[in-house]
Order: sequence, then structure tokens, then C-alpha cells
Amino acid sequence: MKKIIALGTVIVLISLYIAAAVLSIINDPRAARFSFGCVVCTIALPIVIHLFFVLTNIRNGKGIFDETYSYKEKKDDPQNLIS
Repeated sequence: MKKIIALGTVIVLISLYIAAAVLSIINDPRAARFSFGCVVCTIALPIVIHLFFVLTNIRNGKGIFDETYSYKEKKDDPQNLIS
């Protein structure tokens, strides 16, 4: 699920920057505000997603400072030797 959310965020950010570039190329007066919005989303979206993962960990009974991402869990799990 985390990979899907991360991929969706990347797709949203890329499409925002493409739209900002198109607006700049066609010299739309809203291009500057849209570009600023892209920068804000580039900073805000990863923070919001990280907070979502932290809150999901808390909901599942883990602490706030426990490992948020599961790469260590997969590494230590003998069932996931292939990946």
C-alpha cells in the first residue's frame, strides 16, 4: 500500500509540474501562482503522507518513534528472501 501511495504522489507531482510548464509556455497569467502551488505541494504532500504513515503505526499499536517504513521488517523476515 505504501508503494502505491508513493507512486500516486509522484504521478500527481509530475502532472502538476507538467501543467505549470504548459501554462508558462502558453503565457497564461495564472502560471506564476500555479508554479508556486507546485512548490508548496512538493513540500506539503510528502509531509502529509509521512504523517499518515506515522498515524497508521500509532493506530496499529506501535510507538510514534518506531520504524515507519517496512524495509527493516522485510529484511529480517525469512519469508521475503527473494525481494
